[in-house]
Amino acid sequence: MKKLLINRFDSYQKWPTWLLVLLGCGFVEACFWVGNIIFGIVLISCLLLFILLTGQPLDFNAFMDDVHIDLISFAFVAMILFVWVKWVEKRSLVTLGFYKEKWLKELLIGFGVGALQFSLSLLLVYLLGGSQFKGVDVSSTTLLFVLSIIPFWLIQGGTEELLTRGWLLPLIHSRLGLPIAIGISSFLFGLMHLGNDHITFFAFLDLILSGIVMALYMLYRDNLWSVVGLHGAWNFVQGNIYGIEVSGSDPGVSIFHFASNPNAPTWLSGGGFGIEGSLITCLVELVFILVILYLMKNKDKIADGSNI
Repeated sequence: MKKLLINRFDSYQKWPTWLLVLLGCGFVEACFWVGNIIFGIVLISCLLLFILLTGQPLDFNAFMDDVHIDLISFAFVAMILFVWVKWVEKRSLVTLGFYKEKWLKELLIGFGVGALQFSLSLLLVYLLGGSQFKGVDVSSTTLLFVLSIIPFWLIQGGTEELLTRGWLLPLIHSRLGLPIAIGISSFLFGLMHLGNDHITFFAFLDLILSGIVMALYMLYRDNLWSVVGLHGAWNFVQGNIYGIEVSGSDPGVSIFHFASNPNAPTWLSGGGFGIEGSLITCLVELVFILVILYLMKNKDKIADGSNI
């Protein structure tokens, strides 16, 4: 049994399964809403206090458009879940998958996998004519920005993983088994992005498939750190290394500058949503799913052999 899948949801024992799943998915969405509202209140309060104390004007629009500010808001979302797990479910935050053993190694390996996965997707789309290379920027200002944004992408991606894979997936697994748990949590992950700009069918499909990839990779490594690294690297490399829209959003400054080929069909280029909206990326996700399943099968065989 994977450590992450050990049933720690005794407090919901009397709840009917359908209600538990429905409220579990709703709770994930609520965490994002409540966390962002709290963040907005805290941020505006701090900005107003700054203006009152210094008497200096502040460009609110420029400040709010900063990618760092947008990404750090996810920390408040994570805090909502931390409070719930600690004081309502009365269990350690470690049980969400934040195991101390080799956590940095798992984070870095996951980061490498995420960077490789996206780079492969971009390479294929580029070779097929769906993307165009526009230039490169290695100025000190750009490099400083790119380095500074890494932990913020880890917070953003890590929060989405924490809620959908670290908490919701094991909850559903406790009642309905692993395949359904992976399916529901991955489908919800796709639904969470339906409000993004330039969303398409293939973009939605890719989000679901990427959810499956991350769920399987988390289970393969049996900790949350690995998939925090994978998710964070995917967004970071996509936006601030290659300069491509991250799920339809402008990522800010980047080292390389790639853009969708306006003459290529949207199913190939991904359009305004970015490479994540390309059929090619969906196919890469499928390949990674098969590879991880193969690795999991071999890992289980080795484990069974060592127990003989």
